[in-house]
Amino acid sequence: MKNKHKWKTGFDAGKVCGMFANRHRESGQRWKVGLREIFLFRWTALALCAAVLSAAAFPVSVFAEENESQTVRVGYYEKEGFEETASEGSARRGYAYEYYLRLAQYTGWKYEYVYGSFSDLYEDLAEGEVDLMAGLTWTQDRAETIRYPVSPMGNEPCSLLRHDTDTEITSDPATLEDRRIGVLNGAAVSLLRDFLNSHSVYAEVVTYEDYDALRKDFKDHEIDVLAVEGNGAYGQKHAQIIAVFGTSDYFLCVSPDRTDLLEQLNAAQAQLLADEPAYLNILSAKYAPESIENRAFAPEEEEWIEDHDSLKAGCLFHCLPYSDADKTGQMTGLVTDILPEIMENLGIEEMKTEWQGFENYEEMIAALAEGSIDIAFPVSGDLYYAEENGFYQSDPVITTAIELVYRGEYKRDKKARFAVNENNRMQDDSIRILFPEAELVAFSSIEECLEAVVSGEADFTILNGLRADDILRNRKYRELGCIQTGRQEEICLGVAAGNGSLLRLLNRGIRALDEDYALSRSYRYREGLYAYTTADLLADNLGLFWAVILGIFAIIIFFHVRDKYRLRKRLLMLEAAAGSGSGPDRTEAIEDQREESQREESQREENHREETQ
Repeated sequence: MKNKHKWKTGFDAGKVCGMFANRHRESGQRWKVGLREIFLFRWTALALCAAVLSAAAFPVSVFAEENESQTVRVGYYEKEGFEETASEGSARRGYAYEYYLRLAQYTGWKYEYVYGSFSDLYEDLAEGEVDLMAGLTWTQDRAETIRYPVSPMGNEPCSLLRHDTDTEITSDPATLEDRRIGVLNGAAVSLLRDFLNSHSVYAEVVTYEDYDALRKDFKDHEIDVLAVEGNGAYGQKHAQIIAVFGTSDYFLCVSPDRTDLLEQLNAAQAQLLADEPAYLNILSAKYAPESIENRAFAPEEEEWIEDHDSLKAGCLFHCLPYSDADKTGQMTGLVTDILPEIMENLGIEEMKTEWQGFENYEEMIAALAEGSIDIAFPVSGDLYYAEENGFYQSDPVITTAIELVYRGEYKRDKKARFAVNENNRMQDDSIRILFPEAELVAFSSIEECLEAVVSGEADFTILNGLRADDILRNRKYRELGCIQTGRQEEICLGVAAGNGSLLRLLNRGIRALDEDYALSRSYRYREGLYAYTTADLLADNLGLFWAVILGIFAIIIFFHVRDKYRLRKRLLMLEAAAGSGSGPDRTEAIEDQREESQREESQREENHREETQ
């Protein structure tokens, strides 16, 4: 296979063409050829040269095509976040699994997954029963048995874990003195020894050849501290991470006899790095584990918790779905869900939250700087504004699009007039970033900004993506349209500069939230952005409304005309019947009948009025 690839891409096309031509010029031999044969020879030589040069110019496509049907056996073991669902018929996922599939786009490999424990699969790799295995750190012993590629497939921290009941061990390295530390034999051993030596700590380092034995001894308290590569919290109940003692590269390794796969792997990794230099960082961030319940608090974090029995939260009014006050004056919105959830994730749910509302964004930020509130929400993820105003942002709670609102036909104008809410600086900053040459016209609320666009007083305004659809559904804004600007807005918690302990606690709590937690919770608070009034109902059904009114009048007129007709007919009949009589009796009978008919008519009209009411 190796020589075959080299033959296809490495020989000299000029030599081949020259050899073809020299066949007609052997030493001392003269050829007599006609004009037709000369032309045929030249065209054949040119065609062969073109074919050879084409093959040499496209080695990658030939390589990929040959490997499209090549099946590679992969050793796949269970490791949360790295290689998950290691069983037949299950949906695989994880860092290594996604990395395998990305490499296949370059190599054309098809995978056959062999499931098992880490130790069993490593033996299979060494014996050639599987071709590839991911997640192996470099050691001299392993390098003599299996093959390593040039580049690692990732980098991970090496962590120290304690038993959650052993509070004498903290993040201070001195507390490791005379303790038994278990570690898997490999690159982590030298990193651990360097860490201990750098802090002048003596501890007994116990090395293991197998993950299962290492974890069992930790569970049985045979060792005091567990040193592991990666997050280290996987499968460890009642354990807490206390420190990181180094970082270690790990590799996708190849069985010793598959040098062909090693060459292809090196080429694919090099090309992937050239195409996407940040790919490994993106993949690492995607699958980075956040088991904060297995992370011990740092001393400064514990100190902050001990010094505070409540959390003072400042929030903006009129900023649903993020925050607002309800009819009773109680704070509502996404913030009332997020903060208790963060506290629960941190295990400090007993800490109370004291709410304070603000009409103005800058007043809220000023209160944060003064220390009258501990956190502010919502704040923008813009770093420059945060630095200028002396506060830190947490990791994003939620990220949404920014919508550009306009009236009529959209026409981009860099110097257009933008309506801005003077009580919400986040909107002002976003416009200055997106449209630096725009003219800003201040209004006291977002409603006034939208009305200014409707009236033509302003050309545009912007809305947060979670708010835009519901606000613009209101009838008075139905002339307005919106498009996404292409910029995402990060909504964060704000913490005063210098309060890093609280910020770290908040970030840990945010990372422990479900990925869609904030988005799913925000929908319940969007109802307040849109009110469907009786006027909207009538306006939306104006034709039906008038049809009903006209129908009612038509019915009233019909019955009125019918009753008039019946009354007149009865009177005529009475007059005709009384025509045969004479004198006062006849006149009296006619008058009595007329009065009775009038009473009936009055009664019918009264009934009609009651029915219509």
